[in-house]
Amino acid sequence: MGELAVETVQLTKKYSGIAAVKDLNLKVPQGKIYGFLGPNGAGKTTTLRLITGLLKADAGKVFVQGKPMPESRLDVLAKTGALIEKPAHYEHLTARENLDIARRLYHVADTAAVDRALKAVGLEEAAGKKVKTFSLGMAQRLGIAYTLLHQPELLIYDEPTNGLDPVWIHKIRTLLKDWCTKYGTTIIISSHLLSEIGQLADEIGVISEGRLCYQGTVPGLIGKTECVIGIVTDDQIAAADLIRKEGVVIQWDDDNTLFVTGTPSRLQAVKKALKDKGIHILNETGKDSVDSLEEAYLSLMNNEASVS
Repeated sequence: MGELAVETVQLTKKYSGIAAVKDLNLKVPQGKIYGFLGPNGAGKTTTLRLITGLLKADAGKVFVQGKPMPESRLDVLAKTGALIEKPAHYEHLTARENLDIARRLYHVADTAAVDRALKAVGLEEAAGKKVKTFSLGMAQRLGIAYTLLHQPELLIYDEPTNGLDPVWIHKIRTLLKDWCTKYGTTIIISSHLLSEIGQLADEIGVISEGRLCYQGTVPGLIGKTECVIGIVTDDQIAAADLIRKEGVVIQWDDDNTLFVTGTPSRLQAVKKALKDKGIHILNETGKDSVDSLEEAYLSLMNNEASVS
């Protein structure tokens, strides 16, 4: 996989004896955008807080840029920008004043960094306004501006587009993609907006009930997602025998339709095998592939629910 920006090894965190994160093994590649997905309560925010040293693990290890956490927390956080849950502001101060405080905390000597960060999130005209007058979306964009001030090696976001309208969701997506490309920054994003993650992420991790149930590329998840098609052929008995030999699950219904379950590649192989044997498909229903991350994710969650 190459060099890792973030790695967790058997990471476990419990609350009142119940594991919020259990034996988690994340591998986040250097210089890539990593989408972190899962339902509410799955352990996403807890994981991000463990990675940044805001929480202490009960078991397992966290490495950021190869350095152990939380032992190397000060060194790591100096090169990290993070927005986890709701951004915190000094609401009686202006946007520029808030960012200038952050600039000094990050030991950024260049005062122009404040204006660059404001411009990046479209707040240059609101720089002199007190944050207490900001809308939810403006406050969220200011939170993102904090993370960019010191051009960090690692950016970590928990629902970064919360409160943003569709135009700004698109702009923030473009900003993060460009930032990753320009600076080689690794970006971890936890989000419920699957369409956004599908367009942003180089790799994804999916967590359910504190356990990692998928890690890899979006096409990889789509390719392993099982689908169901119903077929009627000119020789159903021979078709059923052949499909069984292919090791694919089949079921019959009252209309004598064969329902075949498998990954897109397996279903394509079944149809090719039927064709090669001279068995013609007269009617086909259902889909032999999924078209989006959303479909693949929902299928994965349904499978996880059925075995839990």
